[in-house]
Amino acid sequence: MAYPTDLTHLQYMLIKSSLSGYVPKLRHYPLFRIINAILYVVKTGCQWYMLPKDFLPYRIVYHHWRSLCERHIITTMLHELVKGKRAA
Repeated sequence: MAYPTDLTHLQYMLIKSSLSGYVPKLRHYPLFRIINAILYVVKTGCQWYMLPKDFLPYRIVYHHWRSLCERHIITTMLHELVKGKRAA
């Protein structure tokens, strides 16, 4: 199921460089799906455990969120998306 918060492939290409240094120890899921789940929580403000079931398990998404935040990648990624939107 697609959500309005899902990235387009063009948007994903915009942020891919900011994610290039992110190599988590345990990544069994595509980064594209992880980022889409994170963006859903960021945009909707829902609690992690209320993430819809068609996303990845919330504990996995939250783990990656914490890891990306600690490395300041989330901030960079969101800035890249805003810049891309303004340029379009």
